[in-house]
Amino acid sequence: MRDVRFESGPEFSKVVSGEKEILYPHLMLELAQDAYPELSVQEVRENLEQLSRRAHQFLESTSATPTEGLSEEESHAAIRSRLQGISDFLYQVEGFHGNLEDYYDPRNSYLHEVLQRKTGIPISMALLYQTVAEGVGILLKGINSPAHFMLGCFAAEPLILIDPFTGQLLTEEEAREQLIHLTGQPIALADYTFTSASPWQITTRMLRNLKAAYLARHEWSQALPVQQRLITLSPDEYREYRDLGLIWVHLYQGPPALEAFKTFQEEATAAEKEEIEPFLLAANKLIAELN
Repeated sequence: MRDVRFESGPEFSKVVSGEKEILYPHLMLELAQDAYPELSVQEVRENLEQLSRRAHQFLESTSATPTEGLSEEESHAAIRSRLQGISDFLYQVEGFHGNLEDYYDPRNSYLHEVLQRKTGIPISMALLYQTVAEGVGILLKGINSPAHFMLGCFAAEPLILIDPFTGQLLTEEEAREQLIHLTGQPIALADYTFTSASPWQITTRMLRNLKAAYLARHEWSQALPVQQRLITLSPDEYREYRDLGLIWVHLYQGPPALEAFKTFQEEATAAEKEEIEPFLLAANKLIAELN
């Protein structure tokens, strides 16, 4: 595709190449620079570091138990205590909260906006929480659960889960019940297993959230680099080319729209091809107007 409008950045490049160790705050800022090219990345990193330091100070000043040198049972209780302390700090002291009022606001997905506005969606809040937890010595993993992204502390046995939208600590059974309530799929989720998500899964989910938010608002120019990143992550997913073509049509760019649609049509079903016929005509009309 021509006119690629995003700078890949080192963390996004790692995700594309399949690396496992990703600095998620840095990745989130790389994505943010598509929409905020003048963003001061260093300033945001400093704000995040200050938040982590305040969290550490808060835990040291409370009864949150250190985790070193304890039995397995004591260690589980200590980890839970530390996690509860992080939740208390972030959601009560600092005032972070899930954005129920405007869940589909694109700003909910950008780290600097989450830090400034103290609100976001589960995945952005999760990556913030994860970063703060790492700063106090607790390793958490993202969980790509349906309808609601979660965090898990896999060092604890049994597994401790965190709902990053509220900061609530959950058992596996409590988390399953929450997912069943959100999805209305009790049979499908009755035996759901919580496993850590890959960097590809996390990045794709972040981008799809952004894509949905921008398309709902008809903000085509903002959706474009998001869609191009999705294709970079999933070059064999033919429906992503359809969506790219639709965005180009709405941006009145016939040639790249037609190129994207041609790639889509190579694997599309007859019904899918029929659905995009009006947009193919629009793309060809835009090209004709150039001649």
